[in-house]
Amino acid sequence: MEKQKVMKWLLFLLLVPAALGANNREKYNFNSQWLLHVGDIQGAEKNSFSDKDWKKVTLPHAFNEDEAFKVGIENMTDTVSWYRKQRLKVA
Repeated sequence: MEKQKVMKWLLFLLLVPAALGANNREKYNFNSQWLLHVGDIQGAEKNSFSDKDWKKVTLPHAFNEDEAFKVGIENMTDTVSWYRKQRLKVA
């Protein structure tokens, strides 16, 4: 019986801080501020690569969505596509 009381107190002491801290988290929508380039580019994996001409998109986004339902699947674009998240500015 004593063991059960100790276990209940330990469980209580572990769960209360977690429950109190759950409301303090910040939500962030990760779907916005993405860049897209259709086709392969040498060096695009590097942080220093210039992506100023890439298309701005919001996820979910398919690189070939403009072709959807307009051409047969065998005629759809099939290539490498680069997605890049715009860097967050930390204050």
